Amino acid sequence: MSADRDIYYRAGVLLFDHDLRPSPGNYALAHAYVERDPRIVAAVDAALAGGAGLTQQDADTIMAIPDTGGSAPVSPAALAQMIGEAQARFDSFSGLVDSSRDDAARFGDALEQGAAGIAAADALDLEAVAALLDITRTMIDTTRQAEERLRATGAEMAELRASLAAARADAETDPLTALPNRRAFAARFAEARETAIAEARPLAVALIDIDRFKAVNDVHGHEVGDRVIQLVGKELLRGCTGHLVGRHGGEEFIILFDGTPLPAARALLDATRADLAGRTLKVAGTGRELGTLTFSAGLVALKGAESCAAAIRRADTLLYRAKQAGRNRIEA
Repeated sequence: MSADRDIYYRAGVLLFDHDLRPSPGNYALAHAYVERDPRIVAAVDAALAGGAGLTQQDADTIMAIPDTGGSAPVSPAALAQMIGEAQARFDSFSGLVDSSRDDAARFGDALEQGAAGIAAADALDLEAVAALLDITRTMIDTTRQAEERLRATGAEMAELRASLAAARADAETDPLTALPNRRAFAARFAEARETAIAEARPLAVALIDIDRFKAVNDVHGHEVGDRVIQLVGKELLRGCTGHLVGRHGGEEFIILFDGTPLPAARALLDATRADLAGRTLKVAGTGRELGTLTFSAGLVALKGAESCAAAIRRADTLLYRAKQAGRNRIEA
């Protein structure tokens, strides 16, 4: 077992021994413990000293403790890389499990057939034949047990792969809106750009900002502000069906219009803007008037192999122009 695989294996054992889900935070904790980070080791050992094992609450508390040693916290990008590496190792090991299980099954069948042949043969030394039969049967039993262990391990691998897929989705999803976050959007953008270049297909990027959002928070509170962000996200998804809608951060959203010329993309986004602006909204639960909710946007057509960041910067310039021109409008 290589050093990297050993680290990964021991981190996994720690998680599963204590029924901890292999989420990015939990994996970072297990990795730090296996690598003997002094702060993490001391905190985990203190939790284990109670005899109740390491609970999810313990793990969350430990990861929330500031690191006074000056080391930087694990970044979302680093966690995403850990998850990707773990996924690759799981896939590789799972293939070995499948191969070993098939080999074990074939070997067991061959031994069983050989034992049947010996039992049916005329033998001069019956005691030797009986001993050989016992050895053969023992080997068959051992092989069958190994096959069962491999099957169980394979099931664990499948479960872990599913957990890793869920963890990856968590790392790429905005928790408030369930939309792709900025990192996930950039990754999808890069894929779409390569295809668009190869197929000479148009791409457009929009940066959207909810108008006067600070006033919503100030007057109605952050809980209502969160609901407003969720509402706008849903409206953008509905109005721009088939295109990639993500949350850029705060009250900002981003949209990738794939295969859509700039005028058509603008028409879709403007129809969504007009529909939202035409409503009079009230706060659920209180009935208080929220008033008219609008957004402004900057929209650009992609230029060749332009990066996601560069396209968003250009869209941001147009968004600023839309704000300066009175808000509730799209500049393209």
